[in-house]
Amino acid sequence: MIFGDNLDHTRRSLENTIVFLKGKIPKYIRSVESHTDIYAYNITGDSYERVKLSDLDLCSPLKLGFVNSHGRTALGKRRASRQYRAGLSQNNTYFDDVFHHGERINLRSTPVEQALTNNYPPVEEVIDVLSKQHAKSVAISPNYALALSDTESIQVYRDKENVGVMVDHKLKLNNAFSFLQEEVEEVFNENY
Repeated sequence: MIFGDNLDHTRRSLENTIVFLKGKIPKYIRSVESHTDIYAYNITGDSYERVKLSDLDLCSPLKLGFVNSHGRTALGKRRASRQYRAGLSQNNTYFDDVFHHGERINLRSTPVEQALTNNYPPVEEVIDVLSKQHAKSVAISPNYALALSDTESIQVYRDKENVGVMVDHKLKLNNAFSFLQEEVEEVFNENY
């Protein structure tokens, strides 16, 4: 058992964090009564279930990456912190406004849940939405997002880096990022 018999340590590490249940189901841990009585809430809403410490998947890291919210995109990252938490919390997670839209994202929200479960829209749909200017930027995976530039071209971003542009629904990588060709193709093929 990761936490041994120390209930105080378990509480400090788990309460008010988002962790995975086994099966990659993200849950918000509101309170830890004992190692066999943990209140695990859905990320959105107030429904909960009581689980045991052994039901939690504390070995799978929670990685956010790009998060879609209200037609805009933010990059969720874990903040380096001296306070150890087993999951994501308001204190150890921040959202970088890569495209400068002023987007604020609550950790207990549908966009975060979708990002944690790798639920992203298909590339073709994203291109259509951006072309019609219904959104400024849209993530297609945790690592990649498409964004509308000032000249109305669709730019491809990997984290904070502009790595290419969409031309006639096809990706054209910048020369400096040609090493990403296979990775980008895999993302695009999964989501097209």
